[in-house]
Amino acid sequence: SWDTQARNYISPSPTTVEIVQTSVAGMGYLAYGETPSPNMFTEATAYDSMNQAAQAIAEQRFDKAFTVVDEQLKHQVPDLLPLFANGLHYYRALALEALGQDDEALKEYVTIYEAAPESAWGRLARLHLEPLP
Repeated sequence: SWDTQARNYISPSPTTVEIVQTSVAGMGYLAYGETPSPNMFTEATAYDSMNQAAQAIAEQRFDKAFTVVDEQLKHQVPDLLPLFANGLHYYRALALEALGQDDEALKEYVTIYEAAPESAWGRLARLHLEPLP
């Protein structure tokens, strides 16, 4: 507050903030006065699985990409953030498409698009649903 006599600002007493820091599956987590949510661990592994799948697809190792994502989806919690859930399904669809399983890939793309049509994953999925000129 402002001290009119001394003509200076007196800051309030400092408060103590507990910082919790941990690292899970290569992702850092930093919160002020909080503990990590139980889903954070699943979200961190989902993020890592998406990165592994993207790398495998870039290396044209489509069977590995499918396996990584499929294994992650087996352990998915029901309330996993859509960002991660749709991302995993998108990489699964890419791998299926590359492996020649077009019908299964199409089902994945439709599911992603119907779940979140305006999200980045939904828009990417829609590109696989539109015929090319």
